[in-house]
Amino acid sequence: MLINVDSEDEGVFTIGCAGGRESTMVFPLLFEPFPESGLLFELKVSGLQGGHSGVNINERRGNANVLLARLLGQVHAQAEIRLAAIFGGSAHNAIAREASARFAADRADGPRLTELVRLLQERLSQEYPNEPKLAVSLQTVPETMDRVFSREIMGRLVDLLQTAPDGVMAISREVPGLVETSVNFATIREKDEELHLLFSQRSDKEYGIDGLSDRIASLARLAGAGVLIGNGYPGWQPDLDSDLLARSKRIYRELFAAEPVIEIIHAGLECGIIGAKYQGMDMISIGPTIKNPHSPAEKLHLPSLEKIYRFTAALLGSYCRN
Repeated sequence: MLINVDSEDEGVFTIGCAGGRESTMVFPLLFEPFPESGLLFELKVSGLQGGHSGVNINERRGNANVLLARLLGQVHAQAEIRLAAIFGGSAHNAIAREASARFAADRADGPRLTELVRLLQERLSQEYPNEPKLAVSLQTVPETMDRVFSREIMGRLVDLLQTAPDGVMAISREVPGLVETSVNFATIREKDEELHLLFSQRSDKEYGIDGLSDRIASLARLAGAGVLIGNGYPGWQPDLDSDLLARSKRIYRELFAAEPVIEIIHAGLECGIIGAKYQGMDMISIGPTIKNPHSPAEKLHLPSLEKIYRFTAALLGSYCRN
């Protein structure tokens, strides 16, 4: 048996989860000297909620990498800009809260680009009413940089960033409302004269992960980039006839005079990995209530922690009595 304590809602028993895999697009960079007449600008997206890339992926929260790519596409269409640096996101399992890019542009284009970015922020605020702290800024940067990305790769790179997949790809046919397949455009990093774009794919179907991996690889090839596909981790298929589940439901009702919620989640749990190694293991996942996981606003509801303690002690005690 396995009692996992990595869930985030007291009174909810998790009995299944999605599997996952990571893919990294590797875009080779070419450089040229910083333009003599150029001024260095920084375009930044910040103030987003972020959150868990599995649990919150269906809430249409803003992804800073996606929004920055859209902004760069609009700016690139309006002025001759040359990217010098780009950075975004924090982790494979977190929706990106912040992203920024530095680029060279003609000094005379500054006021026009500032007004364009202001209008684009208004549009994004209308598109994402659930992101009240969304902020988009364009500032000049006093320091200089030695080089910028070459003109040859600018168009391909901006197109690649704008077409990078993100969000819900499919909804489950078996469980109403459950996300079946999704992808998170997680991070943007410059490493050793290459740009690495990290994607986290999730699905409770193996073909869902395989299909997304193939799509990301194809997109990378079209842009002249390589791709690194990770091994990933398996999902956890639910067992509705589980003895551990039946016992847990009975003890929860006895303790709290309430019926627990049974769920399958679109996130990865240790149960998937351990269950794949130990076939037939009876598993359940529980935990206290946690709000806004994988973000600076993460909180633990202390009264729920006490209930989880009481429940776990009673569940273990029931096996001692038997």
